[in-house]
Amino acid sequence: MTPPPTTLLRWSLSVAIMTAVVAACSSGAPAATPEPTPSSAPAPERDTPTPSADGVAPTDTPTIDAPSATAEAGPDPTAVGSLLYVGNDGHVYVMRADGSGKVRISEPHASGDRTAHTWPMWSGDGASVVFSQVVVGADGPRFFLQSATPGGAPSVVYENLPGAPFVGRNAPHYTNGSPDGQLVAFLAVAGNMTLFLNDVAGDTPARSV
Repeated sequence: MTPPPTTLLRWSLSVAIMTAVVAACSSGAPAATPEPTPSSAPAPERDTPTPSADGVAPTDTPTIDAPSATAEAGPDPTAVGSLLYVGNDGHVYVMRADGSGKVRISEPHASGDRTAHTWPMWSGDGASVVFSQVVVGADGPRFFLQSATPGGAPSVVYENLPGAPFVGRNAPHYTNGSPDGQLVAFLAVAGNMTLFLNDVAGDTPARSV
């Protein structure tokens, strides 16, 4: 049974009004944001750290360049700045700071009596070493102030009078060199405590000051 024309007209008009309202509401709403799609372009490549010789890859952390590992030749054992010391055997030695180049400076006394050395010091110019020698024989101890250069025989700067005591505990002399390395001043007991002056080589008799 076909609806009357009036009913169809009313139905068509209602549908048209609803369609217009829906269209008007849709036009006022914000447009939907499209979902991002993965880019087909490849990502920029990063530099890949190359493993070092030991197989460990370096990091990206900035580093400060280390000092050059090239080692210079060590100083001559006779130079100022080397180590001067008395060994367990009672002799005077000089060596480089790394322990190499050890050279013995002192010598046993010609008498063969028991010998020890103490108070070594550099001359002012670093060319020679001044030290005290104690020789213990049947007649008691004897004291000598000596100087030597590495490779050379020690020379006597001063010999204490027989029976002279120490100026301090286990110290027969108290020495102090001149800045130019030519002279040495020292205390020794010669009857009384006396200040002496002599050339480092001991070529002349010591003078009392």
